[in-house]
Amino acid sequence: MKMTHFLLLLAVSLSMLQAQQVQSDTLLWLHTASADTLQVQHPELLRIETAPRQTIPWTRQQTIGIWTMAAFGILAWYLDNEADRAYDDYLHSGSIADMDRLFQKAQQLDRLTGWAYAGAELGFLFTVFSFDKKPK
Repeated sequence: MKMTHFLLLLAVSLSMLQAQQVQSDTLLWLHTASADTLQVQHPELLRIETAPRQTIPWTRQQTIGIWTMAAFGILAWYLDNEADRAYDDYLHSGSIADMDRLFQKAQQLDRLTGWAYAGAELGFLFTVFSFDKKPK
């Protein structure tokens, strides 16, 4: 019901403006071409100007940081899986000598996993700090 009132009010306002022949630029941008259509008088109002696409150039520091982070992250994941496998073998081993050897292997792999995670973190920091520099 409210939409019909709005459309009726719009039609009456447009017919009154046309009857009074108002010549204001702000009111002439909308013009009725026929009884059931509207036509835009100033198409430049509808033109949309898009900004040029901006890209961030990759620096050597960013590339090295990302590859370092990825390589150490994959290495840490692999070493973590190997350490878990060695610890599972330790839990299911029956010999004391095998248990000692497998436990030492699991501990060594856990230490290496920690260093690999530290390397991934350094790669991450290397990448983050590369964005802090001003472009040349």
